[in-house]
Amino acid sequence: MALSVEEFFKQKVPFFSGLTDAELHFLAESAEETSFKAGRSIIMQGMTMDGLFVIETGKVAVWIKPKSAVSTQVGTLSPGDIFGERTVVELGVAGATIKALEETFVYLIRQDAFVKLMADDPTRRQFIIDRIAEIRQRLASNPPI
Repeated sequence: MALSVEEFFKQKVPFFSGLTDAELHFLAESAEETSFKAGRSIIMQGMTMDGLFVIETGKVAVWIKPKSAVSTQVGTLSPGDIFGERTVVELGVAGATIKALEETFVYLIRQDAFVKLMADDPTRRQFIIDRIAEIRQRLASNPPI
């Protein structure tokens, strides 16, 4: 039996651990599912972002192109992983290009859903900011593939 979006977020997405059932329900209700064929770019580095992506199925590659350098694959992401996390707290641009390595289904949760969630509870805002900082620190410590 397939998991509901809310159960998937609860059971398979480490970024959401610590959120209440009501918060998970709210995010699941605001999630939009989209699919991408293998080889297709989901986001491009420098592109304006307005939400967080959660991988439901499939696998993606993370590519970074430093100024005046060649694009380098720096990682892969699988079901339960997220990308676009910087847009949760600030409308920003993508720090990497994300390409589907195989057919991939993702949930997009728009920034305004997180803004509402964080506005309702300052403690929750700090929790989410801390989770994003953990991800950025982990990514910064990974050498290119």
